[in-house]
Amino acid sequence: MCDTVGEVDVVSEVPHAPAERVRRSRHARLVTVDAVRALAGAIDRGAQGLPLNDVRARRALNLAVDRDALVDLLGGHARPLSGLTPPTLLTVLHRAPGRLRPYPHDPAEAARLWQAAGGADRPLRLTALAAWEAVAHTVAAQWHTALGLAVEVTVLRGAEAEREARRRQAVKEPRDWDVLLLEQGSQSVDVPPLELHRAFVGRSGEFRAGPVDPVFERPPTAWRRR
Repeated sequence: MCDTVGEVDVVSEVPHAPAERVRRSRHARLVTVDAVRALAGAIDRGAQGLPLNDVRARRALNLAVDRDALVDLLGGHARPLSGLTPPTLLTVLHRAPGRLRPYPHDPAEAARLWQAAGGADRPLRLTALAAWEAVAHTVAAQWHTALGLAVEVTVLRGAEAEREARRRQAVKEPRDWDVLLLEQGSQSVDVPPLELHRAFVGRSGEFRAGPVDPVFERPPTAWRRR
């Protein structure tokens, strides 16, 4: 790299928080691309005192979230998703925009479903990595407003905290969270939908907090017969 005069090109990922500062800089140019990443919440279906094993409760949590507000919170560097797979050139969801749609923001329906599922006997524990602290507090406020649900937010800071969260999930130790907010990206360049879904629903998924999905685990020969 030049240390006196001249030009240098540096390509580096920029977190959402300082992105606006980079955009305004005279010495840098911010280029945005569609990443194969999803910000999602792993829901512990076995949580005691909460009806999270009921699909109505999980739908209520989704319907209570204002995704457009979260996009604004991230400086516009995000988009609401209809599933775990972002629409990129590596995927096909963008070719059928009417096939799947993100959950709408519907607080009234969210409240109805939450009460139908039985409501909560205790506060919900929402845990997030430090990069998503603002998102976690915003989601907690939305759940409280729409569902009347008390939410306790815990923020994991530092690489050690993140490794501990992943370790606990991987070995299925008793969890100290009910919803874990995290970013998951595909490490595979050819099958990102498979990799993203494996992490959350596969038998070996490091973020799976519910039962194994038998359809996902079906061998390729079974898919071909169908």
